[in-house]
Amino acid sequence: MARSKRQLASITEQAEPGGCLSGCSASCLLNEYFDHHGKKRRIETPNQSNSMSTGIYKVPSRVLFGLGIYDLIRGFMHTFVLRWSGTNIAGFNAETTLIEQYFMLGTFGISNFLTGFLYLLVSRRSPELSPYVLALIPVAYLLGLIGIWSNGIHGTSAYGGRYLMYVYFAICIGTLLYFAYEKRK
Repeated sequence: MARSKRQLASITEQAEPGGCLSGCSASCLLNEYFDHHGKKRRIETPNQSNSMSTGIYKVPSRVLFGLGIYDLIRGFMHTFVLRWSGTNIAGFNAETTLIEQYFMLGTFGISNFLTGFLYLLVSRRSPELSPYVLALIPVAYLLGLIGIWSNGIHGTSAYGGRYLMYVYFAICIGTLLYFAYEKRK
């Protein structure tokens, strides 16, 4: 049975220094507030659980965290310094490139922000999902390329970002191979 706000305030006032409720985490507060049919049901935080980030998921979650930071940087480059990135990294000629191409480059930056934040979230809150997300990254890009190629469009420009993407994919695949090896041990 859930406790009332008055009961919760009473618990908070009665908590001793260093006890659960003084500077407590959200899960600690929720554990004090909720009862499940008369039995306490523990809500675990990542630090209380088996801590997936210290087992075989440690490396994939850290790599995914790094890729999240990298995607946030890519998002910034694709949006806030769009013209500089288009000219100096993508190799656009500022005088002849249509504004629509810059706009499309910028919209790709929005998805970089989204993936960056999601990678950070998954790597910290659900590290056990990190290897699967790392597997989805090259699969999603390959699926996208197949869709583009099926429309008869084949990129011929020598944009500088493609080499960074090769490294990006190599990191994903290398981490997956490492994870598979560690899982078989």
